[in-house]
Amino acid sequence: MRTISELDAAGLRSHADELADVLRDCVLHGASVGFELPCPREEVRAFWLGLVGSVERGERRLLVVRDDAGVVCGTVQLVLGGMPNGRHRAEISKMLVHSRVRRQGIAQSLMLHAEAIARAEGRTLIVLDTCTGYGA
Repeated sequence: MRTISELDAAGLRSHADELADVLRDCVLHGASVGFELPCPREEVRAFWLGLVGSVERGERRLLVVRDDAGVVCGTVQLVLGGMPNGRHRAEISKMLVHSRVRRQGIAQSLMLHAEAIARAEGRTLIVLDTCTGYGA
């Protein structure tokens, strides 16, 4: 059974390799998420570890979904930090699902969880930057 959970800073550190695998897989399958081919694994792992501070400060909430074996296969970030006049907003960042488990409703489940957190945090507007013409 797939489960969605939120990672704190320690969880982010301990799952950085799995998150790097998901991000790299998405880039290798054409996702435009800020990385270029050949997308070195250490580069994407460093990206994840670079988020530790914002997760610790509560500026960023990091959700993951695990497959039946307990391995991270999808993730999304809800970015809450911002300017004082934007405290009603949140941003969706790095909605990623590994290619081996796509088209099974994982992204939708992650989005619903992110929306629930945004509501609980008093956010009334969620921003999502995406591309048209892709499978997602």
